[in-house]
Amino acid sequence: MKTKTWTLILIIFLVAGFKTVNALSFPDVSDTNPHNKAIDYLSDIGILSGYSDQTFKPYRLVNRAEFLKIVLEASQIQTNETTPTNFTDINNNAWYAKYVRTAYHEGWIEGYPDGTFKPENTINQVEALKIIGEVQNWQTATSFERPFSDVPFTAWYAPFVTYAKDKNFLFTRT
Repeated sequence: MKTKTWTLILIIFLVAGFKTVNALSFPDVSDTNPHNKAIDYLSDIGILSGYSDQTFKPYRLVNRAEFLKIVLEASQIQTNETTPTNFTDINNNAWYAKYVRTAYHEGWIEGYPDGTFKPENTINQVEALKIIGEVQNWQTATSFERPFSDVPFTAWYAPFVTYAKDKNFLFTRT
């Protein structure tokens, strides 16, 4: 239950716009941010670590590698996979390589048709939902009602959006 609770918190923070938020553990954040306690906690337990210059960069968008790290760490997934992936753009010595290798070998990520993972690309909402759904082993339906008018039935992400909507993980922006 603890794992799913933290994943839900991450969904709320990240799906709401994929911007990181402020925390007291970092010099470049304000102590008035309403999310600082949650971010401090995630930092204290090692899920968030900021950047090498000790900053958090609170307005930077979250990329695919960062998001994968957050979800795997929050889910307490062991990342000791050493077998390289088939992704042509992954440096096996990069900080994120162990997360990509683990997710790839577990079948949670597939990458792009051109054989890349694009770790530095900003993650979008449906990619994030798929990663969370795969890691948390969501039992997605194969038959469902269209969750939103802009989600085609045939889209690879439709089952994950439907599941998240049905579980009230999503909200509409006003």
